[in-house]
Amino acid sequence: MKKACLIFIMMMTSLYFPLKMSAQENIPNFSYGIKAGLNLANINSSNFPLEEFTKNRLGFHGGLVFEYRFHQFFALGAEVLYSQQGVKSESDYIEIEPPGELGINQVNNSSNESLISSTGKYDYLNIPLVAKVYFFKGLFVSAGPQLSILLSAKDEFSDSDIEVDVKEEIDNFDFGLNFGVGFQSSIGLFVSANYYLGLNNISAYNYSDELGFDPKLHQGVWQFSVGYMF
Repeated sequence: MKKACLIFIMMMTSLYFPLKMSAQENIPNFSYGIKAGLNLANINSSNFPLEEFTKNRLGFHGGLVFEYRFHQFFALGAEVLYSQQGVKSESDYIEIEPPGELGINQVNNSSNESLISSTGKYDYLNIPLVAKVYFFKGLFVSAGPQLSILLSAKDEFSDSDIEVDVKEEIDNFDFGLNFGVGFQSSIGLFVSANYYLGLNNISAYNYSDELGFDPKLHQGVWQFSVGYMF
């Protein structure tokens, strides 16, 4: 009986490893690709009610994707993306010098019945590093840290030609967590949805003198992408 069991185990083992190797041979160890899509970006604060007058900024992202697939179900990925982020806001105030993001440095404009609309245009080079888990039929989830490098920062006002450079008032770096879900087809096409949760206070300006406290500003960005892996 023991001999029969041993023979059975050896037979199953001899079948398992060729099948496993055959499956893994069809998976490239390293691949690269491109992706692009839309952003819905906003800025929130834990100690200031920004949600009362902020809206999502619609933007674009695009760049390169790299992936090392070391198992049928597991991979490590990295991306280098240009990303348009920031925030839109509406209030009955208008920004004055010194300029500050989100219209926090303000004078009252209540005599004007219409709201002042402004857009904080903060463009970044994003570098997420993620672990990916693949499920059946190409479905995957991903998560990992992300570093963002500020490229430019401007506040633009819709009711005038005023555009203020506020790069000195935004931290040059941001970091946080990137979460995603997507689907990749057998021919390399993929779609994905990601959310970036900023952990760093992106404000480099101290508002304590004007407001009596210093708001902590954090980014939140939804990204919807399509891409192709070569």
